[in-house]
Amino acid sequence: MKRRISERITALLEYRTGLIDIPTLTQKFIATHFSFLLFTTIPGVFINTFFFRQDGKISTVALYNAISVFGLAIVMQLSSQISLKKSPVFILRIGVVLYNIFYIILLLLQGNAVKYTVLLGILSALANGFYWQSYNELVKITTSEKIFDRVVSLMGMVSSFVNLVVPLISGIIISTFGGQLGYNIIFAISFLFSLCTTFLATKLGDVKIVGVSNLSGTYRYVFSSKKVFGIFAAEFFRGIKNTAYPLFLNIIFFKMITNEAILGLNTTLCGLTAIFSFILAGRIIRPRNRLQCVLISSVISTIVSIPLLVYMKPLVLFILSIVNALVAAFLDNPSVGIFYTAFEKPIDGISFSQLLSTREVFFGAGRVVGLTMLVLLSRSSFMFAVFALIVNASTLLTWLLYKGSVEVKMD
Repeated sequence: MKRRISERITALLEYRTGLIDIPTLTQKFIATHFSFLLFTTIPGVFINTFFFRQDGKISTVALYNAISVFGLAIVMQLSSQISLKKSPVFILRIGVVLYNIFYIILLLLQGNAVKYTVLLGILSALANGFYWQSYNELVKITTSEKIFDRVVSLMGMVSSFVNLVVPLISGIIISTFGGQLGYNIIFAISFLFSLCTTFLATKLGDVKIVGVSNLSGTYRYVFSSKKVFGIFAAEFFRGIKNTAYPLFLNIIFFKMITNEAILGLNTTLCGLTAIFSFILAGRIIRPRNRLQCVLISSVISTIVSIPLLVYMKPLVLFILSIVNALVAAFLDNPSVGIFYTAFEKPIDGISFSQLLSTREVFFGAGRVVGLTMLVLLSRSSFMFAVFALIVNASTLLTWLLYKGSVEVKMD
């Protein structure tokens, strides 16, 4: 009887989450990534507000993020080569170790962290560059075209769940134990999850990505035709919004209100909306409608940002945050699928691993441009509104470039 109940519960969870028909190796990868998200989100959720509280400058937060996201792209040029010689799991472990070093240093610096913004940005880039290169490669290795969109949506859903629950639990722990002791407990829990991540990664086996290192040849290939370059250029315009817009919504909302409960409510509702969005995306997005999903997401984001030009109030920012949480999955998920499908077939002398690291350079450059725009247009409410409109409209260029580049490849 108990066994039947257990089997029914398992079947229900598999159906609701989309895990049904997903291979065991893929499920192991999802479990590994879930552990990683717990490990990094526990202390990482505080970093942006940590910097902002210390000197109250958007430029400091933007500088840290710019170094981190573009540095990540640079580090991926190295980690992709190491992965080809060793394995994606090997560079995953390096990433986990680097994250531990980063958080230890952040913990030791405490109130002086803002003085070492550049150093911390570089350390973050090193850790990110190894782990996320591994993640990108393992998505390719452990999934197939049939389940790709579902797996990406599941990853997003898991990430949203962690971002929803972990800050609440971390905040309770810090408030209960207070000050340094609270942060020490948070880091200790995070360290345990880092060990768990490393252990789960060993269960993936000796997975390899096929190819040889040829970074210069990869860049020549990217610029070899308009269609190939168009796919990478689309990633640049997607990157403009990716980091800067959520940061804008969080920081400006944080500046406008002084009630922590309202800020927590906003975070909670956005997290719940994102979870719902990823579940919906997993059921809707398929290879045949990826372009349409990108277009719909881009149009909605652009239209809803227009009211900011005349009405920059917390309520409007709250609504925009909810809308962004709802439509982001329908921009990012199909974009990933479009890229992976476009380069699904092997290319002579070019490894998919280094196509991924090259994509990150374009994506990272876009993120830096977005963050730079955020700083330059942060002098008035109207300029903030102009920023929001520009970065959302930039995703329409992402759709146009995909449309002109991938239709032939995806036939």
